[in-house]
Amino acid sequence: MTDYKTVNPATGETVREFPTLDAAGVEQALTRVTSGFATWRATPVADRAAVLTRVAELYDERADELARTISLEMGKPVKQAAGEVKLSSMIYAYYAEQGPKLLEDEPLDVPGAEETVVRKLPVGPLLGIMPWNFPYYQVARFAAPNLMLGNTVVLKHAPSCPQAALLMEEIFVAAGLPADAYVNVFATNDQIADMIADPRIHGVSLTGSERAGSAVAEIAGRNLKKVVLELGGSDAFIVLDTADMDATVKSATRGRMSNTGQACNAAKRFVVLEPYYDEFVAKLTASFAAMVPGDPMDPKTAIGPLSSQAAADTLTQQVETAVAEGATVLVGGQKVDGPGAYVQPTLLADVKPGTHAFSEELFGPVGVVYKVGSADEAVELTNSSSFGLSGSVWGTDLEAAREVADRLDVGMAFVNEHGTTLPALPFGGVEAFRLRPRARSVGHGRVRQQEARPGLQGLRADSPMGRLVYSAISSLDGYVADQEGDFSWSAPDEEVHAFVNDLLRPVGTHLYGRRMYDVLVAWETLPDEPDAPAVVRDFAKIWRAADKVVYSTTLPAVTSARTRLERRFDPDAVRRLVASADRDVTIGGPRLGARAFQAGLVDDVHLFWSPVLVGGGTSALPEGIRLELEPVATHQFGNGVVHLQYRVRR
Repeated sequence: MTDYKTVNPATGETVREFPTLDAAGVEQALTRVTSGFATWRATPVADRAAVLTRVAELYDERADELARTISLEMGKPVKQAAGEVKLSSMIYAYYAEQGPKLLEDEPLDVPGAEETVVRKLPVGPLLGIMPWNFPYYQVARFAAPNLMLGNTVVLKHAPSCPQAALLMEEIFVAAGLPADAYVNVFATNDQIADMIADPRIHGVSLTGSERAGSAVAEIAGRNLKKVVLELGGSDAFIVLDTADMDATVKSATRGRMSNTGQACNAAKRFVVLEPYYDEFVAKLTASFAAMVPGDPMDPKTAIGPLSSQAAADTLTQQVETAVAEGATVLVGGQKVDGPGAYVQPTLLADVKPGTHAFSEELFGPVGVVYKVGSADEAVELTNSSSFGLSGSVWGTDLEAAREVADRLDVGMAFVNEHGTTLPALPFGGVEAFRLRPRARSVGHGRVRQQEARPGLQGLRADSPMGRLVYSAISSLDGYVADQEGDFSWSAPDEEVHAFVNDLLRPVGTHLYGRRMYDVLVAWETLPDEPDAPAVVRDFAKIWRAADKVVYSTTLPAVTSARTRLERRFDPDAVRRLVASADRDVTIGGPRLGARAFQAGLVDDVHLFWSPVLVGGGTSALPEGIRLELEPVATHQFGNGVVHLQYRVRR
């Protein structure tokens, strides 16, 4: 019998218990989603999109309640929990906005045929089996596109997250989703096996352990059911070289310790070329040692307990086994004394091929470092794992880093970035631990994320901006980079994110994620704003001195938040912004830029337009605006898609 109960991993206290379904309850759930499918599939696409839009709004409105619930149930630090809630909201908003476009018929050029199209249709009720480590995000990636398509959902969440599961169901109903289109079940493993085999269930998606995935795949295969599995990862973080070791180590720490290390796509193996190994290891060891596990409800806590005492016991046993097989503990390696499922941040070295730690996933705050003599050796070591989810390559030579990234046997390869996830990006791996990318209509291919990192390629130190950048870089909690003359900045600090997000909201910009966005804004009073974080004030000073001021956001942010842009656009605020600058101003983004141009606020607007994301058409533009046929520039954005920058004319 599977027990559904809330056990606070920070204290071990059982807070609340929930009954498991009986046989009648299982039958009722299957009957409901089957009858609900007939209604939901017939619901107009625009109405389905409106429901998802409202879901996104409710996630925003109830963000504090949602965040605190998962902090209580699985120990995620509440500040990170709030980030997960926001990302989930963005996923629902993305599919609400992009869903109708994604569901349009795709014409095929077939010789001899008058018309041939590919049509995307729902298949029927689906079963989702979701994990505890990202309780809202994992459900959003599964539920949002399928509900948009017209499928109905039976959702079996992890037994340790019952209150979060009920909150999600409640929000769907409050948003206007028919009650029989999404049904949460507290079911046993045997009941789930019966559901998979039941002819009323047409497909199943699972994120979980290899054992659970094997069991689900076997039943699904025997019953000819569609299946999506995500069974873990052991991502490599390859350091070829670095111009800023402190920044690289900071990224490595964040990549390993976010969510207390409990992420399938976390950086778990640090593969470092020999000239940089000693310094990297020394600084990473110190960084891990400085992290003190704390109360997940405290906004200052960066690392909390593991999800359960059983998870903590398993991880510490893996560390003990690694040591017995010859590994060296550089820092940590023990449980934290006292109540709760706390484990010290741990770094291992001398892990050899053939040992358990070399081949197993370490799901928690434990990293492993490897020294290699060449890039070829780094690739060989990385590809020796049976895991193939993602990996990252770090270096100052972007072309060399890209070449190494292209040789990794992973589904997602990153350059100078690790683990970014966005609604518009497919998420999937290769090897034995993933079947099919999730959330997008993509069957094959790779995702490669590229971001310029410390080193400030292309920025002249003797330029006005260069002098300011280099003088302020010590206080910038992020990085600045030159991309064809337009400088971008990213900061993982959520205080900065929140402040800048609030700052930009009056003029219609919606920031996209914690680590993947451009903040390109001139605001004359900001350097003197007492409530602004120091890093924001310093950044504003840089932009005040820039020769060219650019106000923009990445295209996915604009397309996923278009309904919000409609409400937030404030011509007077844009007019003040433009008037305050004594230099050329470009306002980027299809909706915001075109509307500002139409309102006569600026004389010249460049649009970043992606044929992949918006179909290459001009339907998003206000009446009277058209694009020139010839692009004036091309830009390679972080989502791996080349965007064309067009000049706009009336």
